[in-house]
Amino acid sequence: MNLLLYISLAVTTNILGQITHSETVTIESSSYGPKLILNDANTANKVPLEFRSSNVIKWELGARNANEQHDLALWRHNNGTYHDVMWFNQDNGNVGIGSKTPNSKLVIQDLTKDQLSLINTTSNSWQLRAGSTGSLIFKDDGVERIRINSSGNMGIGTNSPQGKLHVSTGTSGDAIFRLEADTDNNNESDNPLIEIRQDGGQLGVNIGYSEENFGGNIFGIGTRYTNQESWDTFTINTSNGNVGIGTKNADSWKLAVKGKIRAEEIKVETGWADYVFKEGYDLPTLEEVEKHIMEKGHLINIPSAKEVEANGILLGEMNRLLLEKIEELTLYTLQQDNAIKELSSLREENKLLYKKLHSLEAVILKILEKQN
Repeated sequence: MNLLLYISLAVTTNILGQITHSETVTIESSSYGPKLILNDANTANKVPLEFRSSNVIKWELGARNANEQHDLALWRHNNGTYHDVMWFNQDNGNVGIGSKTPNSKLVIQDLTKDQLSLINTTSNSWQLRAGSTGSLIFKDDGVERIRINSSGNMGIGTNSPQGKLHVSTGTSGDAIFRLEADTDNNNESDNPLIEIRQDGGQLGVNIGYSEENFGGNIFGIGTRYTNQESWDTFTINTSNGNVGIGTKNADSWKLAVKGKIRAEEIKVETGWADYVFKEGYDLPTLEEVEKHIMEKGHLINIPSAKEVEANGILLGEMNRLLLEKIEELTLYTLQQDNAIKELSSLREENKLLYKKLHSLEAVILKILEKQN
């Protein structure tokens, strides 16, 4: 097969010549300067170099005419049709692949398929393309993985992201987001933390881990208001699951709250005080209660005001103790009721005795009158 080169020869006669050669052509020169000059006085002729196979045009390389600013262009010829392959802009050096007017250093344009593929030695590949709606699409072996749409929303696993970051596994699988730091467990000050901001950064929340602010191995949610950070809004000690609200140190409590709590209902599961009503309960006498109050200033088994101020109270335990006092008070009331009933019975008996005594006095008076 002969290799045909159609060239404009750099000779004084400017005659178009054709050279047919079946061997390798070598152009050598010991001096500095161009080794091959292709020149055509006809500016409309934009194809000074053709590559043919069996005299069939396959590729063409040349400078565009003067009206097109003499850009260097490469065309592919197929079945009588020319296809733009690569363009080099003379003015700015921009390169276009599939584009005649590259407006940046490299422009790749294809309206029907992926613009760029990265393939390894085992034929696994990533493809990159610009979608018809202005989206940037990343594919893995032809399967879409990531899309950035014209609104700047990024979708992972979805081709219609509804937010700035939209992660989806479709109809099956878990959507897991993992944020990781300090993988070698060598520096506790390296922490994964998410910062959410609005109003120019004045407001927001900090979510994650921060050795410096939350403490060691503490997951937390901190708030930011008027540029001031608060790191004790909500914390979880990952070693025991204890939760702190308003405090970074939940200590041994499953829930530690520094501040007031408002709720519609709270359920406390603890022991109860029904033992007061069981046989054998040692009910203090009222004299003993009075003596304890006079000496201690509070009820038996109830903590003093000083103890409560220092240690607080256990809600379940305090409710049990209060119920214990209520049940003891109930027993005292029942004792007093029984005593009152006994007094009422004695009163009725006293009334009967009074009547009998009155009748007896009347009889005695009549007897004395008769004797007189």
